[in-house]
Amino acid sequence: MIAAPVPPALLTCPVCHGPLDAEDRALGCAEGHRFLAARQGYFNLLTGRKSPLKEDTAEMVAARFEVLEAGLYDVLADRLAALAEGLLGPLPAPMILDGGTGTGYYLRRVLERLPAAFGIGLDRSRYALRRAAKVPRSVALAWDLRRPLPVRDAAVDLALDVFAPRNAPELFRVVRPGGRVLVVTPAEGHLHGLEGLGLLSPHPGKAEAVGTAFTSVGFSARAVEILTEQRELDAALAAAVVAMGPAGHHHRPEAIRQRVAEVFAAGRAGTEPVGVSSREVRLAFRIQQFERP
Repeated sequence: MIAAPVPPALLTCPVCHGPLDAEDRALGCAEGHRFLAARQGYFNLLTGRKSPLKEDTAEMVAARFEVLEAGLYDVLADRLAALAEGLLGPLPAPMILDGGTGTGYYLRRVLERLPAAFGIGLDRSRYALRRAAKVPRSVALAWDLRRPLPVRDAAVDLALDVFAPRNAPELFRVVRPGGRVLVVTPAEGHLHGLEGLGLLSPHPGKAEAVGTAFTSVGFSARAVEILTEQRELDAALAAAVVAMGPAGHHHRPEAIRQRVAEVFAAGRAGTEPVGVSSREVRLAFRIQQFERP
């Protein structure tokens, strides 16, 4: 089932780059290229060479769904929705692009605040898109974000990039003049409290690198904010946090759960007792906002 009718002339064909319009349970262009909807409702537009990007596995997506359903990242979703409402509220039918949409969690929350908006969710993982395709008033597309985006020029009012690969030149092309991009990356201290579990630390120069990538193609930097929250995590939820990220590409879920159980059981010398059942974990998000002049 497709989540919503796709507005005409919004998408472009990945083969000939002409307008790609909805035809029953397919997307098609005037040149005869057609892309059938998967049973779960998403469309696979990937053609030609194999993408070098690894798709998130079914186990990684299940772990992410568990974390998000537990409300661990609600503070971020609520803030993105509030920002989107403030930026797009007056528009009659805003278009929102979510690059690296995953399960569609953030896109769904934004669209709930904007009942007249339509969303495009792009992701490499078919397992994630099976969930993203259920987001109302949106279309879910399998796509490699490093390739030219299958969206027409200046069609997007707001683009989201939450912990996803960034293609600043393509976002500059598809975002309209006056449109915005919200880029979310981990801030310093994100997931502090889960040390020793194979999590990657944010690169110290990442914020500056993101800013340079966007301003160098013509975007104007508008705002930066840091969101933080302290949450108590038990071993099961901590294991899901680890499994939903890059570690999930390298370790089986049972190995991650075992490692988390060992670390929690050992405690942290001088700070918590041996056999602790939960830990206080710091969440820290950086939201950078860019505008296309």
